[in-house]
Amino acid sequence: MHSNGNRAEATAMNTEMEIRNATKEDAEIIFNILRVCAEWLASSGLMHWKRANFSIQSVLAALEKDEVFLIFNRNLAVGTIAISKVPPSWYEFDPSVFWKEKAPAFYLKKLAVLPSYHSKGFASELLKFVENKAKKEGVKFIRFDAVIKNHALTEFYLKRGFSIMGEAVTKNGNPSNFFEKKLSA
Repeated sequence: MHSNGNRAEATAMNTEMEIRNATKEDAEIIFNILRVCAEWLASSGLMHWKRANFSIQSVLAALEKDEVFLIFNRNLAVGTIAISKVPPSWYEFDPSVFWKEKAPAFYLKKLAVLPSYHSKGFASELLKFVENKAKKEGVKFIRFDAVIKNHALTEFYLKRGFSIMGEAVTKNGNPSNFFEKKLSA
């Protein structure tokens, strides 16, 4: 990928992909992506995002406190991801139980790609984008949790070099794997 200001274009897999910073004007687009993904997950028996009760207000709050990005396919927003330098509020325990090293980290939140764009490289491009951003900013780790029941998602992350550091139930009541990837300089 190469960066162009607030925009980055994916060149390796599909020159039609573009990633850019989301703004408040994108809140409804992000909300709709999250809503569609929550419904798709629920149809697969995974209710954790449905229970999250996403709203425009929660998206606007995320835009205020996190860095949020959108990925596009030919000018159509098909996915989103949020990153933060602090662990999410839904951890009711000290996450250093799993993440031992005290070093700068990005914590991923709400990686979502519209179901009709699954298995087309969009989530992988978002992860590569975050890794490249982390390296540029001197961030040593990427960390996040993902619900244990979603075995396909667990495999997706493991294939991309993430390790499961432990399991716990989040404040939201979701049994989750806690993932980490240490980045090389």
